[in-house]
Amino acid sequence: MNNTNRQISQQDFQIGKTPSLAKAGIRLLSRFAMLVIRFCLVHWKEIAVTFYGSLMMGLWIFVAYNKIKGFEQNMEGMLRQPIPRSFAIFLAYAVPSSELIASLLIGYKRTRLLGLGFSALLMIVFTIYVGLAILHVWSDKLPCSCGLVIQIGWKEHFVFNAFLMLISCWAFLL
Repeated sequence: MNNTNRQISQQDFQIGKTPSLAKAGIRLLSRFAMLVIRFCLVHWKEIAVTFYGSLMMGLWIFVAYNKIKGFEQNMEGMLRQPIPRSFAIFLAYAVPSSELIASLLIGYKRTRLLGLGFSALLMIVFTIYVGLAILHVWSDKLPCSCGLVIQIGWKEHFVFNAFLMLISCWAFLL
């Protein structure tokens, strides 16, 4: 035991090489971050339109799917609306179809502007409908057949629709 060398040299652990490697890694990460930030600043409109368009496309697909999946409940809800029966039947088919058409139009780059405009128009119409329901224009017990899984009140629905309407209009204007 007396013959063991207890001295540790710098070469044994290569301490001198580690900080320069860490500095190079940090420089590389900071350059990458600056590239990403510069890209986002230059292309912010395309990023915003893609993000909000994807949000609206996902919403339309989700809501249309729920209306088609529960078509009997959707039809029943439409028939309880204060509109003529033939128009209610037409709307039971037209609303989910228009939601799917909006999502398809948003999904293709060539028709994205048209899809965002159509999406904004749908949100304006739905927001006006919910606003009129809050004002009790038709009746006090108006059913909601919006297709959402969560059950929310008419006032919350109005705020949600108004928010989505603003997003749709903003994405269309961009």
